[in-house]
Amino acid sequence: MLSNMFFNTLFVIIAVEFSLGEVSDKQYASMPALFHQDNYDKCMLLDDEALYCSFIYKMEPRPNGANSTDTWKIIQEVSSSRYNYRHDHLRHWICVPSTCPEIIPSKKNYTKIQLEIEKCYDKKYEQYGLMGKIDNFKCDTNVPEYPMDWLDIVVGVIFICYMLLIVFSTFYEGTARCKTEEEYQNSIGNGWKRKLFAFSIPRNWYRLKTVRNSPEFEKLRPIQGVRFYNSLLVISSHTVLAGILRPVANTKYTETIQGKVATLFLSNGPLCMGTFFFLSSFLLIQRVFSEFENRNFKLKDVLKIIMNRYMRLTPCLAIVIAFYATWWRHLGNGPNWNHFVGREFVNCRKSWWKNLLYLNNFMDSKNMCSSHTWYLALDTQYFIIALIIIWILKKNEKLFWPFLCSLSCLVVAATFLDNYYEDYEGLIPPLPEKFYDLYFITVDNQWHDQFISFKGNSIGSIIGLAYGYLFYKNKNKKLFENNVTNQIIYHLMLYGLGLGTVIIPGVIMLDKETEHDVFWASMYTAFGRPIFIFGIGFSIFGAVFGLGWITKSVMEWPPAQILARLSYVAYLIHLSILFSRAASSRFPIYLSDLHLIYHFCGDVAASYIVAFFTTLLIEMPISDLQKLMTMRNDKKEE
Repeated sequence: MLSNMFFNTLFVIIAVEFSLGEVSDKQYASMPALFHQDNYDKCMLLDDEALYCSFIYKMEPRPNGANSTDTWKIIQEVSSSRYNYRHDHLRHWICVPSTCPEIIPSKKNYTKIQLEIEKCYDKKYEQYGLMGKIDNFKCDTNVPEYPMDWLDIVVGVIFICYMLLIVFSTFYEGTARCKTEEEYQNSIGNGWKRKLFAFSIPRNWYRLKTVRNSPEFEKLRPIQGVRFYNSLLVISSHTVLAGILRPVANTKYTETIQGKVATLFLSNGPLCMGTFFFLSSFLLIQRVFSEFENRNFKLKDVLKIIMNRYMRLTPCLAIVIAFYATWWRHLGNGPNWNHFVGREFVNCRKSWWKNLLYLNNFMDSKNMCSSHTWYLALDTQYFIIALIIIWILKKNEKLFWPFLCSLSCLVVAATFLDNYYEDYEGLIPPLPEKFYDLYFITVDNQWHDQFISFKGNSIGSIIGLAYGYLFYKNKNKKLFENNVTNQIIYHLMLYGLGLGTVIIPGVIMLDKETEHDVFWASMYTAFGRPIFIFGIGFSIFGAVFGLGWITKSVMEWPPAQILARLSYVAYLIHLSILFSRAASSRFPIYLSDLHLIYHFCGDVAASYIVAFFTTLLIEMPISDLQKLMTMRNDKKEE
C-alpha cells in the first residue's frame, strides 16, 4: 500500500495537466472567448470619440433559446469545477466605436452606454442562444483618469534636488581623492564633509562590494546566500502570479496549473516567507547576546535598537511608497493600467502612513498600499516582540528554553484551532478565479486572517530565536564532525524534512480527487510551518558549523554575498516591475512553462539592476548617515 501511495504521489508530481472533466478540446473551443481585448492604442487615436470600456458579461440562456442547449451545457460543465474559470462570466475590453458602432459615445452618461453595450452583446451572442447582464463596468478615454497634481511636482522636485546632491558629492569627493592620502583621510574624518561624502557614488560602490572578513562573519556567510536564494523564490512565485492575475489567451494552461510542482511554492508562499522571519530572529538574538555579553541589556538599548532598525528600513520604503503614490501612474498606459497601477495609486494616497508605521497588515489590509509590504510590517512586529522577549530572558537565561517551548506549543495549538474553527484550507490553492485580479487578496479572508496576520507566521520567529541562541552558545566550538553520517542527516533534514513538507502534502492537497478535510488541513497549517522552518533552520545552522558539502558551497557563493545586500531593495521594488509588465499588456497573454521561465529571468535581472542603483544612490548613503549619528550618540553616552 505504501508503494502504491508513493507512485501515485510521484505521478501527480510529474504530471503537468489535469483533465477538464468530460469536455473535449473541440467542445472547449466552441465556448465564447472568456477574455477579449480590442486594440487599445488604435482606439485612443479616435480623439473625442475614443472610448474603451471593460466589463464582465454574465451570461445566461435565453428563454426558449433554440441554440443554447449544447453551448450552455458545455459552459456549465467547465465552470462547475473550482479549478476552472467561470466561463459564463466573460471579461471583455472593447473599443466602443468599432465593436458597437451603433452606440453614440457619451462620456457623461456611462449608465446609458452600459445598457447599450448590453444590448449590443445580447445581439452578438444571440446565435449561441445566450443573453446576459453587464457588471463591473469601467471606461477609459484619451484624457488621463489621474492627472498630474501638486504632490507629483513636489516629489519630482525633491528627486531632482537629491540627484544634484549625489552629483555634487561625487565630484567633490573625487577632487578630494586627488590630494594625498593623509589629507583625504583628514577631510572625511568628521564635520560636514564627512556627511557630504556619504552621498558619493565611488565611495558607496566600494562599501557595497567590500565583504568583511571577521571570524563571526565568515561563520555566518551561508545566511547571506539563503537570503538571496529565498528572494529568488519570492520573485519566481510573483512571476507566476503576475501571469495568471490578468487576461490569458490559453485559459486551459491556467486551469491545469495546479498540476505543476512550481505552483506548490506559490500556494505555500507564506510558509516559505517564514525563512525570512527565522533569519531576522536568528541574527537579532545572537547580536544582542554577543554585544551585551559583558554589560547589562537595558530598556534604553531595546529602544535604540528599534529606532536604528526603523531608520535603516524606512527611507527606502518611503521612497517606494512615494513612487506608488505619485509618478508610477504616469509611466504607462493600457487596458489594465488604471486598474492595477491606478488601484495602487489610490490605496497609497489614502494609507501611506500605515506602511510607514508598519501597521498595514492590521488596518484595512484588503486595501493595502503595496500589498507585498505585509512582510515588512509583520517582520517589524516580530522584531519588536522578539527584542522584548530577549530583554526579559537575558536577565534569567534559565527560563529561556521552558519559555520558548511553551510559546511554541501555544502558537501551534492556536493555529490549529483557528484553522479548524474557520474551516480554512491548508494552503492557497491556485484557483484561476481566486488568483485572477488578486481576488485572494481583496476578498479572501484566509489570506488576511492567517497568512499575513501576526498570529499566522510567528513560529518562524520563535524557531529563529532558538537556533540563534544555540549559535551564540556554541559559536566557538566544533559542534559537528564533518563525516558521512552527519552529511546524510544534514541533507535529509534539508531536502527531506524541509522541502518534503512543502511538496508531498501540497501535491496531495492540490490533487482534484482529494476532498477538503478541515482536520488534516488544520494539522498541516499548525505543524507544517514549524517542521519546514525547523528543517530549513537546521540546514542553515549546520552549514554555519561546517556541514552541507555542495549545499554549503552554494550558500557561500561569493556573488550571492553581494547580491544579498540588494535583496531588501529588490523585494521592495520587484512587484512594481512585475505589475508594470502585467498592467501595460495590450492583449491576453500566452502562458507556458518556457514563457514563465523567460519572465522570471527578466524579472530577476530587472529587479536587481534597479535595486543596485537604488541601493547605491539611496540606501547606502542613508545607512552611512545613520552610522555617523549612532557613533556620535555613543560618544556622547561615553
